[in-house]
Amino acid sequence: MAHVKDTPEDRLALQSLVGRECVYKEKIIICLVRMTDVDISEWGVGFQFDVVPAPGFVDVGQAQRGVKAAWDVLGVHGTFVDGMWVSWTIVTGPDQVQRIKERALEHPTPFALMEIVNDLTYGRIPRPAEEP
Repeated sequence: MAHVKDTPEDRLALQSLVGRECVYKEKIIICLVRMTDVDISEWGVGFQFDVVPAPGFVDVGQAQRGVKAAWDVLGVHGTFVDGMWVSWTIVTGPDQVQRIKERALEHPTPFALMEIVNDLTYGRIPRPAEEP
């Protein structure tokens, strides 16, 4: 896992997420979002985003959402950001977001979305029938 330090490079990388279409996952809530703000402080990072209504995604009933994480629990990876131990993930990689959008159209169920988000972020966990 890539833990972030509060350096100018890290701040630039996190700020570059503003305006980007992402997928937000928190437990069974999975929605398409557009990042509107990244607030960086000595404590950690706050992310604000608009929920983008899209077929196959969960309707969260609100137009905006936000999450925060302290530096010691913030994970920044090549294609996603997560608040470790606080149960949220933001998929930021354009290719990964596109694959999730396609899955939402093909299989618009919370399980199908959760499966692809987990596969694209934390890797595939074999089901008992698939184990050798």
